[in-house]
Amino acid sequence: MDTVPYNFIDDVAVLADWQCLSQLQNLNDPLWESVAQLHSSKREYFSVYFRQTERGIEHIIRSCSNGCITPEYVRKNRRFVQVYSVLDDILNGNERRHWEHAVVLSEEKTKTMLETILYARSRLRTLAVPQFLGIQRTLLSLLRDNLRFTAISLAYCGEIAEEFLSYQIDHSEILKEVVLEDNEWPNSVLALIKKFCLYQRRKNSV
Repeated sequence: MDTVPYNFIDDVAVLADWQCLSQLQNLNDPLWESVAQLHSSKREYFSVYFRQTERGIEHIIRSCSNGCITPEYVRKNRRFVQVYSVLDDILNGNERRHWEHAVVLSEEKTKTMLETILYARSRLRTLAVPQFLGIQRTLLSLLRDNLRFTAISLAYCGEIAEEFLSYQIDHSEILKEVVLEDNEWPNSVLALIKKFCLYQRRKNSV
């Protein structure tokens, strides 16, 4: 392990979630331990929240340690910042003060913002897609092939929703829970649920 370049170890640490970082710190190797400790001490986790208002679709980005932050902050600190979840705020109820500086963006600008903060190396814990049709499709088109989730809550918004769910079931080794939010899903989704529950990962929750 002494021959492994520092940059490689650092890239591994960037990819690692908090559980993996904890394990890396216990390796019997000073270089791996020191890099893991550095990332563990500097790591920030954040969530993106959306809500529908009279002004339009608002969003905020909240960090557990620094409160609300901007996409620019995420971009500048990408080495130590990791996406935690993308959520519909109706399920989470952020306090009013957190929305004082909320931003309203068009669908196209929302897509640009998400491309800035969500990147292919992320492993997200939770996805609860806001049930605003334009945002749903924008989110799913961006997230479909790039990110992995442990839990997904999703309403049907057309074929892209089923394609997204299929990809996550087939490719996300960390997926443990799926919630289908409405009664609009076609019968074809039953085959995906059967695969998720019985064939690939038993004891998963739907």
